[in-house]
Amino acid sequence: MDSKTVLHIADIIKLHVSESEIASFCNDLEKRLKLAEQLQNVDTKGVEPVFCAAFDKPVLRKDVEHEPLSVEELAKMSPKQFDPEAPGYRVPNVF
Repeated sequence: MDSKTVLHIADIIKLHVSESEIASFCNDLEKRLKLAEQLQNVDTKGVEPVFCAAFDKPVLRKDVEHEPLSVEELAKMSPKQFDPEAPGYRVPNVF
């Protein structure tokens, strides 16, 4: 893994990588690629697929109907100022 590849991947996923982070990302990505390579070599013949590793059956909550929240109630919970003229909510960036 070289710095050119790291910068290319960062560009694809719209991630800003500083010069000081490039070496660390190179090492981290190299480790993950080696792990993926090891996993490709695991013999899985006769192994049943698993959809949920923790449980035999997925745990689901009961589907209970509730009254919908009003715009005012939602606005009170919003972390940013709500503008009734342009409905919508500002939330923190995920990436």
